[in-house]
Amino acid sequence: MLNTDFTEEKLELEKQLLRQAHLNLYNNKNKYAGVQFTNHMFEGETESINLNGTLESVDKVTLASINEAYQYI
Repeated sequence: MLNTDFTEEKLELEKQLLRQAHLNLYNNKNKYAGVQFTNHMFEGETESINLNGTLESVDKVTLASINEAYQYI
C-alpha cells in the first residue's frame, strides 16, 4: 500500500462510520424514500449506485482490495 499511515484500525473505523451512515439512513424515512426513488428511477445506471455502497459491500472492503483498486486507477 502506498500510504502506510492507513492501518487496519483506521479502515475498521471508516467501515464503522459507513455502517452507521447506512443505519441512520434507514431510520430517516424521508432520506430513505429519496434514495429508494433514485434507485428505481435510475435502475441499471450509475446514478442508482449509493456513494457509500451497501452494508454488505462495506464489510467486504479490505486493505488489499483498497490497494488493488488504487493500483487499477
